[in-house]
Amino acid sequence: MCGLFGVILRDRLERPDEKRVICARDSLTHRGPDESGVWIRDGVALAHRRLKVLDLIHGQQPIVIDNRLAMVYNGEIYNFRDLRKEFEDEGDRFTSECDTEVVFHALNQEWPGSIDRFNGMFAIAHWDDAERMLLLVRDRLGQKPLYWYADDEQLVFASELKAILIYLQRKFDVSATALEEFFTRGYILSPRTIFKGIQKLPAGHRLILNARNWTRRVDRWWDIMPIDIDTNDEPGVIDQLDELLTDAVRIRLVSDVPLGCLLSGGIDSSLITAMAAKSKTGGDPLNTFSIGFESESHNELPFAKMVAQRYGCRWETRMMTNGDFLADLEDAGKYFDEPFGNFTVTSQRTLSKLCRESLTVVLSGQGGDELTAGYPGRYNWVLETQKASEGDLPRTGFAAAIDDPMHYLHRS
Repeated sequence: MCGLFGVILRDRLERPDEKRVICARDSLTHRGPDESGVWIRDGVALAHRRLKVLDLIHGQQPIVIDNRLAMVYNGEIYNFRDLRKEFEDEGDRFTSECDTEVVFHALNQEWPGSIDRFNGMFAIAHWDDAERMLLLVRDRLGQKPLYWYADDEQLVFASELKAILIYLQRKFDVSATALEEFFTRGYILSPRTIFKGIQKLPAGHRLILNARNWTRRVDRWWDIMPIDIDTNDEPGVIDQLDELLTDAVRIRLVSDVPLGCLLSGGIDSSLITAMAAKSKTGGDPLNTFSIGFESESHNELPFAKMVAQRYGCRWETRMMTNGDFLADLEDAGKYFDEPFGNFTVTSQRTLSKLCRESLTVVLSGQGGDELTAGYPGRYNWVLETQKASEGDLPRTGFAAAIDDPMHYLHRS
């Protein structure tokens, strides 16, 4: 995880305030504690905080060529070695073993057209000083955050809201629409933020700014493409899912720093841990980390222990008390610049601190329920309704209630 920040001024002869740029950048130190960099010239500033994962010697950012082309980037491109080989076969040469140089090279060669070739998670800012063109791009599913603000004189962007607020040194009104959305859903949908005037770049979108005539556009560069699957072939579907998940885990094990897995004991994290343990090369066991709770109804440590033992993992645990929850609640608020309604944030914070004592990168099972309609009452009412419509369930109880629009609109 890294942090990026940038300012583009409409007046190409005006120089961004270096002190404010540095302050904004360093508000993201928790995202990138290992290195920092800044590139400032008339009309533009790019800044970066780095967490070292690949090529611990090279990979400093901003990365710049001839004081014309420049980039800051947060994320990881898992297929960067394949892309680098393609470029090398065409006669290009590289000086590092990191993905940053490959991403920069691809953008310099093909600009927006190269984005489709990136398999990974990323938020990227690429600047062409001669053309005065900015490209901001966010990965397909929005794993890496990217916020931006623009007025008639400047465009400011960053990995977190706080950096924008610090640089602009002004207060913003709270968006009533965003606040209502938060109380309805527990989070705020892109492109809104809690502040009027500051936006999230949505997942799978890009922003292109022409600073010469001060025009910009935001458009989608990627969308989900449904495919037909023969659901009658259950073994075939399971084999296909197993192949996709195994490959997804395998490519995420590429790292030049110690790596492990968050292991809650639930289905998702247990599956990721099992696949990581099988895919891992080298003699050391896989590092796994779990949080336990005083309440037996919430404590899944026995299940996590079973998985860790089954796959020969190194297993570290920490018990979390009610006092820990209250202490971490205030600390967690420092990292969320707008309301965030997931109560597990405190336990995630405790778990992250436990991991950081011994390593830098972890895999987790986050997102499994969202993908597979796993939360009772949140997503699987769709499945129940479908079963009822097909005659597999009687139209009573919850399924019957779907007929009443007020039932599923009341929270809105």
